[in-house]
Amino acid sequence: MTIIEPDKRRGRKARPTSTVVAAAPPAAMPAPQHAAAGGALDREFMLALVKDTSVDLDRLDRAIEMQKRERATTAMVEFDLALSLVQTELPVIEKKGTVDTGKGKFSYAKWEDINEAIKPVLSKHGFALRFAIDQTEQGIVTVTGILSHAGGHRETTQMRLPIDTTGGKNNVQAYGSSTSYGKRYTAAALLNLTARDEDDDGKAAGTAVITDVQADEIRGLIEKSGTDINNFLRWAGVDSIPDITAAAYKNCVGALKTKIAQAQKAKGP
Repeated sequence: MTIIEPDKRRGRKARPTSTVVAAAPPAAMPAPQHAAAGGALDREFMLALVKDTSVDLDRLDRAIEMQKRERATTAMVEFDLALSLVQTELPVIEKKGTVDTGKGKFSYAKWEDINEAIKPVLSKHGFALRFAIDQTEQGIVTVTGILSHAGGHRETTQMRLPIDTTGGKNNVQAYGSSTSYGKRYTAAALLNLTARDEDDDGKAAGTAVITDVQADEIRGLIEKSGTDINNFLRWAGVDSIPDITAAAYKNCVGALKTKIAQAQKAKGP
């Protein structure tokens, strides 16, 4: 490039001079990124190592595994931190649903109310909640709740439920009822949700039913003891486990635990 440089000496004309404009120094090469942040450069870096014949593949495998463990740990920490923030913002869910069993009424939180309340909070903190539904055996539906975070970590919980045929439901309604029930309780378990009654009429009338936690305990004991759930419900005089009254709770639990103990004793040491 040629420029005109003024000559500072008196009486001399400006003379052309030739100068070279140096190119700007190259920017520093970015460090490989973690997969959680995009991972494109990281993958290119690893591919370059694989193609390099001088690299010890055993050492490369160990390095990859170490990197995976590091990412998993980081993702878990991010998950726990975000979940702690979510739980400070989740509202208490009102139990707007009501079931009349003929032996008393009980209220419950509807899935649509739960979903509406928690979705904005989950989205704000990078969470997604979804469900896998499967009918693994005749008359049983399995609902798996999956809580995943943008950082890459996820946690799951699973619930096995009988098809709810109470109240004259057809097959589709029975399947939908059990699925909705499973969604409510797996979501509550993953997020530690709290629900409250809109009123206390049931308790005041002496017809209070067992809590959600007590119902889950009884289900676990039924499964552990190998008890047929329909036989158990007939014995308890109810149409479904949530219909069991608080007054009958101890008797139900005691009977199931006794059956488990007898079965273990029969097996011997």
